[in-house]
Amino acid sequence: MKLSSRFLIIFFLFFIIACNSSEKKQSKKVDDKSLVEGSKQLSTKAEKEVFEVRLIAIENAEGLPSFEPMDINVSSTNTLKFYYQNHSTSAESFNHNIVIVDEGMEEEAIKVYEENKFEELNIENYHFIYYASKLIEPGEEIVFEFIPSGTKIYSYICTQPNHYPHQVGRLKVD
Repeated sequence: MKLSSRFLIIFFLFFIIACNSSEKKQSKKVDDKSLVEGSKQLSTKAEKEVFEVRLIAIENAEGLPSFEPMDINVSSTNTLKFYYQNHSTSAESFNHNIVIVDEGMEEEAIKVYEENKFEELNIENYHFIYYASKLIEPGEEIVFEFIPSGTKIYSYICTQPNHYPHQVGRLKVD
């Protein structure tokens, strides 16, 4: 009888220990899963970096309006933060804006602005216009963010009369 009692007590103790360790393993698995999910969220946020773009409106050597730089290459994981300055120094003191459109839709955007007498637009009415600034005067700067929608090429233009096709640039998103 003593042997069977000891056997039962030992069996019972092993059973309790086994149950406790199984619960710890299950809770550890849950903790590990939540850590993995948390790191996915962190890595998603970390992947979307802010890329600063310094863009100026100037007159080129011929005195025509132009952008500097005229070509920008960025990653599709970037949010773009534009610092756009009007460095116009000509006698006419050009005002400028910046409008971001699908590549190949520059002339269509100019037509839209002509029809609206070059006033500010509600761009929600135009599927090919992604951003449109107000006019900025010489010496003025605006700051705005633009989030590209995947891999593609955009154009940025100034829609002031006679500025396009001289004042145009390309934004290539890889």
